[in-house]
Amino acid sequence: LSTVRENPAAGKILATTLDYPMVMDTVGCDPTWLKANAKAAQALANSYFQALDMIKADPTKSNEIMGAAVKQTGEQFAKSSSFLRWQDKAANQKFFAGELQSFMKDATAILLEAGIIRKAPEDLNVTFDASFIK
Repeated sequence: LSTVRENPAAGKILATTLDYPMVMDTVGCDPTWLKANAKAAQALANSYFQALDMIKADPTKSNEIMGAAVKQTGEQFAKSSSFLRWQDKAANQKFFAGELQSFMKDATAILLEAGIIRKAPEDLNVTFDASFIK
């Protein structure tokens, strides 16, 4: 996306998480692993939200750390990530309380039509576990 932002002739950005804050990043774990490692799964979720707290409290240091992971300076990462909307715990709770189901219903119809999936899940609620963000 940053390539298109820097060179509009290279393409057009239709939407970003600023326009439609649906799913920016996800963490997926095997259900069997979640049951066997509930404490580790909770620590993973807690760590994500602690990282978001750090981004708010110390954006300079946070951008340096995240930028280093993608071979950017902190300043470069701050610029590219300015188009992201980080979803905190409250936003995640709201999303998983109803917005996700609506999104999944729409996405299922698109995936079926495109032939990516052959059959819609009977119950979309069994495809995720929101207990770690309560």
